[in-house]
Amino acid sequence: MWPRLDFDHIGATASVVLSGKYIYLLDNQGICVVIEPGRTFKQVAYNRMDMLLQHPWPVGTRERTPSAPIFAGKDIFIRGEKYLYCIGAEK
Repeated sequence: MWPRLDFDHIGATASVVLSGKYIYLLDNQGICVVIEPGRTFKQVAYNRMDMLLQHPWPVGTRERTPSAPIFAGKDIFIRGEKYLYCIGAEK
């Protein structure tokens, strides 16, 4: 994970999410690490959303993801600072 850390940005979302048999950890730069619960660390997936936004300030062009993901059935919803993303199987 590569969170943005400074005086007004937390590094990771407020909540770690358990959905199905996996744990989802999301940072504030659109990176999600998926792990299996258990005594030993086992990473299942590493995902990164690369939506770039034009901000009025010179640093940090990647859209921030300041909230925990929400699950509805097999779909994952992630709120960015400008867009709402839905990740799921094609329908």
